[in-house]
This record gives sequence, structure tokens and C-alpha cells, in this order.
Amino acid sequence: MAQTKQHATYTDGGHVDLDDEVLIDPETGERISESDAERLADEAEKNGPGRPSLGESGKSPIITYRVAKSTKERLADFSRQTQRKPSDVAREALEEYLARHNG
Repeated sequence: MAQTKQHATYTDGGHVDLDDEVLIDPETGERISESDAERLADEAEKNGPGRPSLGESGKSPIITYRVAKSTKERLADFSRQTQRKPSDVAREALEEYLARHNG
């Protein structure tokens, strides 16, 4: 059976005055001010959507491949243990393999 990806929905809650309302950044534990929100919005507009490119410019190509279920589980376990994204671990492993076997 095919799996379908669930997408988050966004609901515009209207304007929030951060000088009156308290919004805490979950990563830093600090209050987000109006000026913080303005700066973050400016950065988001400048950077555009998506992740940053891994190369010098343009979009990074995407590679999709199949692995055994046990390999995927081992990758997930290793990623949790090392607190790294599975894609970062796979990318590094591929780079190391190619360097070792392809010069």
C-alpha cells in the first residue's frame, strides 16, 4: 500500500503585537520581540524557501535510492545516537566511500 505524505496546514491567526503578547523562542527560551520578528522575516524573504544549497550556487541535486529495511533502521539508530540527520550521515558516508574507492 502506498504511503501518502501528510502536510501541515497553516492558519493565519492575524496580527500579533509582540510588544504586548509574550512569545518564547523554544530553542533559546528567550522572548521574541517585534524587532526579532522583523529581522527573521527579512532573512526569510532574502533567503527564499527551502534549504540552503550544498554547493557554490543553485540547487543541490537530490539522489533517491532504496536500502534494506535493516539498513534504514541502523541509519536511524546511528543518527539518533550521534544527533545527526540521516541525510548528513548518508552524504558523509558516500563522500568517504568515493574518496576511498575512486580517488
